[in-house]
Formats: sequence, C-alpha cells, structure tokens
Amino acid sequence: MRKVKKVLSVITLVGLLTALLAGCGSKASDTAKGDKSGVDYPKTVSIGYFTENDDNVIIKESGWLEDELKEHGVEVKWVNFQAGRDMNNAILAKSIDFSGGIGDPPVTIAAATKIPYEIYWISSVIGDSEALVVKNDKNIASIKDLKGKKIATTVSSTSHYSLLSALELNGLTASDVEIVDLTPQDIVAAWERGDIDAAYTWNPNLSKLYADGTKLISSKDLATQGAPTCGYNIVSTEFAKKYPQVVAVYIKALIKAQNLYKDDPNAAGELLAKGNSITKDEALDQAKGNVWLTPKEQLSADYLGTSDKKGNTVNSLKKIGDFLVDQKSLETKLEISSYELYVNPSYLENAIK
Repeated sequence: MRKVKKVLSVITLVGLLTALLAGCGSKASDTAKGDKSGVDYPKTVSIGYFTENDDNVIIKESGWLEDELKEHGVEVKWVNFQAGRDMNNAILAKSIDFSGGIGDPPVTIAAATKIPYEIYWISSVIGDSEALVVKNDKNIASIKDLKGKKIATTVSSTSHYSLLSALELNGLTASDVEIVDLTPQDIVAAWERGDIDAAYTWNPNLSKLYADGTKLISSKDLATQGAPTCGYNIVSTEFAKKYPQVVAVYIKALIKAQNLYKDDPNAAGELLAKGNSITKDEALDQAKGNVWLTPKEQLSADYLGTSDKKGNTVNSLKKIGDFLVDQKSLETKLEISSYELYVNPSYLENAIK
C-alpha cells in the first residue's frame, strides 16, 4: 500500500498547488449579476460528472438546467471526470461548482484534507454496477485465488475501497496482490491487451469485461457483508452559500430525473444511452445496478438524515475513512464531527418544502 499512499499524497499536493494557482485568477461564477428579481446569479455554473447511468447524466442530456437558468443569464458548463480524486482537486481549485456521483473514499479524503464542499444528494447506492471481474483464462475461481495476481482499479474510488474490502473479507491484504491504478477506460485497454488478471470497476466500462470475464463479487454483495458504497452529489461550500437558489434548481432537476426514470424508463433510457454512447437497453440494464433513493429516503436516518440529526451517511463515511487509515491509505482517523460537516441535508429539505 506504499504506492497507494504515495498516490494520495501526490493527489493532495497537486490539488493544493492547483488551488493556489487558481487563486491568482478569477472564476466566471465568482462574479455575480442581478436578474429582474434582484437576486444575484453566477455568470457560469460548472458541473463535474461521470460517464455512468445516473440522474446527473439524465440532467445533462435533457438540457433542463440550461432551460431553467438561461432566463437568469447563467451559462452551464459540464466537465467530464474519470475519478473522484480529480473532482476533489477541481473543487479545491474552484474550477467546478458542483459534482455528481463522487464516491465515499474521495469524500473521506476531502474531509481529511479539508476540501470545502458538502454532500446534498445521494445519486445512488451502488450495487451490481461495480464489480470485481477476472479473466476467464486465468484459472481464478475465488477471491483467495487472486494472491499474487495483477488487479486494476481506480485508486481512491469506491471500486478501490470495495476491492480492499473484498480482499480483507477473504483473508488477503493489498500486499498479497499487485494493484494497478488505472482509469476505467484504461482498465478496458489493459484488459484487452492481457496486461491484468482482474479488475474492479464500474459501468459502462465494466460491462465490456464480461465478454471474456467472470464476476467474483459485486458492490451489492459487499453491501450485504458490511461494506456498502454510495455515489454523492456535492457542491462547493462557498458557491452554495452565495447561490442557494441554484442548488435548489439542481435538486429539483435531480428529482425530475428520478421521476422520469421511474415513470417513463424508455425516455430516461434514451437520455442515458446518449450520454454513455450505448444502446437504450444497455443503459436501462446497467441503471438497475444501482438503487435510486427518493428524497424522503435520502432524508431518513439510514442516509443523510436531517439538519437536526444527521443520518447514517456520516457513520458510513467514518467507517470507510477509518478503514483506509488501517490500510495505510490515509494517515489520521477523524472524529465523527469532521464527517458531519460534509453532510448538509438542509438544501434538500428546503427544495422540497
């Protein structure tokens, strides 16, 4: 895990350096303008997203935000990311205001390094959309057979955490295997070249591995074994305080996307297919690999909780943060209060009043 720890240190250093450089200029959304109502709006809203089957991609492809905000003179910019660690750096550098689908491990890193953002929405509870797959010609029948094998994943992601959890639950450690840090796209390329024996990653790239691979365990399986993971929507703390009305617009779009997926899956599937460059059937099949929570479920004690009493999300983040410290990926175990600062249900509470 020395390599993983080194990677995390570099990630933090790069993020801090980027933020310092960004401070020398001015971001478009930092300069507000008043609309007819006298409420200030940013000139630009920059949103980070993953190429995956979630509500954020539906919003991007639908153009709902653009339609809603154009009357206030706001331009919407979408920025694609391959890893949550890069989203962390982008928030720190003030190059994005929102980001969707970031996983638990990057949030624990943000808490440890005090990157200023807040969780306001759970985009998904991760299930079969992330999994550990092995090459069929490698004679690997169980997780214990992975000892000495080369496994690709994206370091500091939910897949990385799930891989470490799967190894631990089966009596192995990270030092028993060779972990290769690759983006999901690069994982597919390495897989096709035969450079790796196994991979833990997410859809849509995960599905490409099943052509000549077999699933050993998924994040849905690990959730039942005490290692659940989620994807979160986050917003810069500074931006949210300055423009709470924009956060409310985004939340209403997320609810609209969720309702579309529930009430008209064909329409939702077409948007997901467009955003992921796959077929509608593939998009809908992959979307089933995650659990989409209603606003009421999100505000329950099992997840975000309420402004008065934070829910189990903070406990889950602490558990994952402590696990990563034990794995030597992070240096210090934080108090639960540190994670409570990163969960803010008030934006969702106000949006649905």
